[in-house]
Amino acid sequence: MSSVYCTTGLRGLMGNKVLVIYVDIDDDLGEAGVSTPLIGKDEIQVAMERASKYMATDSDFNSMVVAYNIYTELVQDGEDAEIAFIAGSRSGGVRAQRIFAKKLDEVLTKIKPGEAVVVYDSPEDEKALPIIQSKIKVAGIEKVVVEQHRGVEETYAVLGKYLRKLVNDPHYSRIFVGVPGILLIALAVMSLLGLLRYAAIIIALIVGGAMVIRGLKLDEVVENWWENSAVMTVAGVLASISFILMVVNAALVSEALPRTPQAYATALDDMLPYGVFGLLLLFFGKLISKVLARDVKLWHDIMGVLVVIVLYYVSNGVLKSISLGQYIISQQLIYGLVGSSLGLISLYVMLLLFERRVLAQRNS
Repeated sequence: MSSVYCTTGLRGLMGNKVLVIYVDIDDDLGEAGVSTPLIGKDEIQVAMERASKYMATDSDFNSMVVAYNIYTELVQDGEDAEIAFIAGSRSGGVRAQRIFAKKLDEVLTKIKPGEAVVVYDSPEDEKALPIIQSKIKVAGIEKVVVEQHRGVEETYAVLGKYLRKLVNDPHYSRIFVGVPGILLIALAVMSLLGLLRYAAIIIALIVGGAMVIRGLKLDEVVENWWENSAVMTVAGVLASISFILMVVNAALVSEALPRTPQAYATALDDMLPYGVFGLLLLFFGKLISKVLARDVKLWHDIMGVLVVIVLYYVSNGVLKSISLGQYIISQQLIYGLVGSSLGLISLYVMLLLFERRVLAQRNS
């Protein structure tokens, strides 16, 4: 095996204590049974010896060697240097970054360096750079890229290793294992129910949903929600299910509908409860979270619930009139809308004044 190390180079390291940081944001060291943070030459040597038995051909191990070599070169040049290995979490995403940041704080508190040299090898590890730069001056960055030339048998071995990573690493298995699994279950259920003619629609919904979730990093948003508010996460998941049912219902009903305004109004009226239920779940989730946090602004979500309910009844009345062929809105519905609007506006003003009074008392 021949290896070529591509680096960004080091910048001036004179003067302050230098900390060489090896970044392992997805905690590959954990697979070798090594816990971080590791600080100092002795701990690093023990960790590298253990890692060499489990991940000698992995690019992470090459990065460890590069970090250790940089540390020894600095020491030989008379620099006041220290080395640390810091990992995040196998779960990846925001959780891994937060764990990394916490461990970094522990190391910086203990070592008190003036500047750092960062060593990493993957785009995932690169996400740690802004975290490090926000806490300490970064005097050098070393990105390790390993180019390997192998035989056919070794190529299959490497391919097998990455396939195992797709299956075992939660960061990748969500997409490459989870989504195909959902597709197979959906196809099996549709086959049992005799609905295979809708297979293309359902597959498009599932794959499109997975792409939106991963592309917009909604899974990380949900994970962050869960860490901050389990109630809001549960409400969000239930609301998403309600919205999905609304879309599926629309897809199934649309094919059997005659192309008339009355039929469309009836279909919209049937789908409306799913959307309203989803919105109410979100507002109630936020409301419960604010009640638990004793937040005086909880009335904002109460207003949201009331507005959704009023809009539902108004929309329901309009759609029912259209479905019956009546295109003139009744006076009763108009009076109800005007009365509800005036009542909500009055309630909003009163609660806003109450909130300002409470906040003023707290600040005084």
